[in-house]
Amino acid sequence: MSFDVSGGVRELVEDGVTGTLVRPADVPGLAVALGELMDDAELRQRYGRAGREHVAHLALPHVLDRWDAAFEEIER
Repeated sequence: MSFDVSGGVRELVEDGVTGTLVRPADVPGLAVALGELMDDAELRQRYGRAGREHVAHLALPHVLDRWDAAFEEIER
């Protein structure tokens, strides 16, 4: 759940898949979206599962492996 204010937000929140994006500064729209989320356990579970999968590549072990590979490339 977020205001759609930047590419960074859209990188983390895929509207309708990992969360809901609301037009910037649309506070009533955000309140409605939050209310829908609070009222729908299945939606919360679906967003939660999709969100965890969406950011799995950001887990520390994956990031450290990418840094190790980058340093190995530099050392060549």
